[in-house]
Amino acid sequence: MKKRCVRLAIAAVFAVATLTAGCSSSKPTAGRQTKAVPVNTMLVQTGSIGGSVTLTGQVASNVQTKVVSKQSGKIAKVFVNIGDKVTAGQTLAQLDTSDLEVQLNQQQAAVQVAQAQYEKAKTDAVNSSSQASSALTQAQVSLNDAQTNYERTKNLYDSGAVSKQQLDTAELNLETAKAKLDAAQQQYQASQVNGDPLQQGSVKVAAAQLEQARANLAVVQNQYNEATITSPVTGTVVSKDADMGTFVGTQTSVVTVAQVDPVKVNLNIPETIIANVTPGLPVTISVQSLGNETIKATLSRVSSVVDQNVKAYPAEVVIPNPEGKLKSGMVAQVTIEGMQTHQGIQIPSGSLVQTADGAKVFVVQNNVAHQVLLKLGVIGSTKVEVLDGLKPGDVLVVGGQELLGEGTPVQVQNGPGADPNKAANQGQSSANGQNGEADKGQGNAKRNGSNNGNSNHGSTGNGNGSGGKQ
Repeated sequence: MKKRCVRLAIAAVFAVATLTAGCSSSKPTAGRQTKAVPVNTMLVQTGSIGGSVTLTGQVASNVQTKVVSKQSGKIAKVFVNIGDKVTAGQTLAQLDTSDLEVQLNQQQAAVQVAQAQYEKAKTDAVNSSSQASSALTQAQVSLNDAQTNYERTKNLYDSGAVSKQQLDTAELNLETAKAKLDAAQQQYQASQVNGDPLQQGSVKVAAAQLEQARANLAVVQNQYNEATITSPVTGTVVSKDADMGTFVGTQTSVVTVAQVDPVKVNLNIPETIIANVTPGLPVTISVQSLGNETIKATLSRVSSVVDQNVKAYPAEVVIPNPEGKLKSGMVAQVTIEGMQTHQGIQIPSGSLVQTADGAKVFVVQNNVAHQVLLKLGVIGSTKVEVLDGLKPGDVLVVGGQELLGEGTPVQVQNGPGADPNKAANQGQSSANGQNGEADKGQGNAKRNGSNNGNSNHGSTGNGNGSGGKQ
């Protein structure tokens, strides 16, 4: 009985000690060192920079046009759908023209009336001129007769053959004939301008009224024609923005048509290399969604004005797309070749850590990470040029930097600074752990197979397992 109590007391002390040890191991003490963060590194070196640079671009339609209606109205029918190929001038949609047809008929009738009035004015002018000419001729004849009669009468009066009253009558007739001739001349001149009777004022007014009627008709005819919405370019319908029955205004898009052969790749040229980038440089384009296929082309356009939103210079590469594989919005890697080279430091862009102060990296010194602020030069999609902050020989963290802070202890797994012996020990420790687990499994099997439940067998299994873990 006494031995049994002693055993129970020892077991209790052992359990308390085990629990205490487990609790103390779950929370490190204040003086305990932070666990080293595993990282990968590379050695900073000087090399040739330039010659080519890879930038990220985006495929876009060479021309994309939102086709709007020039007239307000209700859409009677849309003739195309998304994906349809269209040609320039092809009808895309039709507005309801019932009201315009009424106006068109009215204006056509108004033109007919004005035309008839103009023809009548011309006829009247010609007739008026003819009548005035006849009246002028008759007045001239009458004047000649009156002049002859007056001269004869005066001679007779001078010889005493006629009375003074007869002479006065002849003189009065002469003056009347002169007055009629003046009136006839004025009427004749009024019937024509510069010898042309069609230059009369009445004809001009009728002609102006006819032109006004024709202009009104042309306005309505143009509105009627513009009710038919056509494509301004040859391309593919990429969106159907309105449907039958929709009321559209002059700013409402009905259909969007894009020119997808050729297409263009838009990219932005950094200020640091813009001096070396000119249209005509060879480029190689790869689109991840198309697999390993590459496209050779030349740089088509480079803007001379910086885009303030991205602080870079927009550029374009126009490439054929006969099969339509390249879709608008695809991301492309554009390698510009044929550029000048220079010596400098380049590092992987993935090693950068963006902070409020700018781009930084971590370098390793004596297994401790230190943060360094960089001044960058050429920025590509995979590599960046470092103008200041690093020097050849620095050990740069290229993997695991997202877990680091200034002064964080590190353990280099791959790259300069890695401990090959420690890596081998870790591999051996892992192998031992696997063997221990196997031994533990065998001990458990031996314990479960015992019929008498002897505790010594169970201890053997646990012991094997513990030995495997050490």
